[in-house]
Amino acid sequence: AEREFIRRMKAHLAELESFKPEQYVEETIAA
Repeated sequence: AEREFIRRMKAHLAELESFKPEQYVEETIAA
């Protein structure tokens, strides 16, 4: 289960990186 979660998170992060990395990082730090 943990491996599946990590794989999904990496895929999700890859999507966000190709989307708007700066905005995502700022939102993550703010949260």
